[in-house]
Amino acid sequence: MKLEIDRQVHAAYVYVRGDESTHAAHTKPVDPQRIIDYDEQGRVLGIEFLGTDHGVDISDLPGLTPDAHDQLVKLFEVEHIPVYA
Repeated sequence: MKLEIDRQVHAAYVYVRGDESTHAAHTKPVDPQRIIDYDEQGRVLGIEFLGTDHGVDISDLPGLTPDAHDQLVKLFEVEHIPVYA
């Protein structure tokens, strides 16, 4: 898992599977602040978070295992971004 942050626009992208060169087959918004990219098999490739200056909500992301949840928390904590789980 890799976290990329753009502090100028208050956005973050978490690469769950793959990297910058992996292209999503489809995208589905969870809500206006969270957008999930999926591969052709329906697996999560990455998650975009908007409005990160107010923190991020990872409480109800589909397909998030307990281990992935813990990894996300750690990634955001290192960057001093509040996590709402």
